Amino acid sequence: MSMQDTLRKMVDQVNNKITDDIDVSKVMSSELNNVIDYKLWEETVAIQIKFNDSVAPGWFHDKSNKKYDYWMAILDETVEVLSSRHWKWWKNNEEMGQIDWDNIKVELVDLFHFILSLCIQNENQSIIFSQLVNMEVNPLPEEEIRNKKFFDEFWEHFLMAVHMRLLPVAAVKIVEFWYKIGGNASDLFMEYRIKAALNNIRQEFGYNQKKYNKLWLDINSGEMVEDNVMAWKLSENIPLDENTVKVITDILRDYYLSNVAI
Repeated sequence: MSMQDTLRKMVDQVNNKITDDIDVSKVMSSELNNVIDYKLWEETVAIQIKFNDSVAPGWFHDKSNKKYDYWMAILDETVEVLSSRHWKWWKNNEEMGQIDWDNIKVELVDLFHFILSLCIQNENQSIIFSQLVNMEVNPLPEEEIRNKKFFDEFWEHFLMAVHMRLLPVAAVKIVEFWYKIGGNASDLFMEYRIKAALNNIRQEFGYNQKKYNKLWLDINSGEMVEDNVMAWKLSENIPLDENTVKVITDILRDYYLSNVAI
């Protein structure tokens, strides 16, 4: 099958998923039937808009992505996902083929930030929400979760969508792949808020001025770890609600001042 045929088939599948598989009544009434907390979804969109406004002035009207190249950012994070399966035979033969599913989760959340930004910019973020509802009401078979075929499918479907800059396809697929690693809507909202809080801290302490220290001391293990890792550890048992980002931001700020910026 040629690349064009594969692409056409993929687009048709996504269009069918958007138009046929998703029960619109369930989407519209999701807050009532508890499929997804719609207020958390709306807050997620608001968080992204607020952050983008702070770090990328005028981003919403930069629809050609000349100044803020979200597609390049997405491509960069896509490579990080693919690198979560150890494949560098010249680096460590013993780890060949091993999969770091936890890192995939981190990178998918990063991807979600950029894809959500593009969807907001194009005023079609409802595609993401619709796909979340679709995946909640139509659970994946157990054998499709954390399957090693994940990488082949990610390469063939998601990377092609990025290469062709097919936003609706990328938006639907990022949600699908989130569920393929065992996630759900609540997990995504929580993980997104943890990273949103960390992004706040990075900006507050000079990330864009190269003043920020990305390696944090884990006071329990005595090891230096990436801030992503510590953010997830420090956010354990934090409830998911309208105060989540503020609570985690405060926790991370206190930890950074006490154990990193010293």
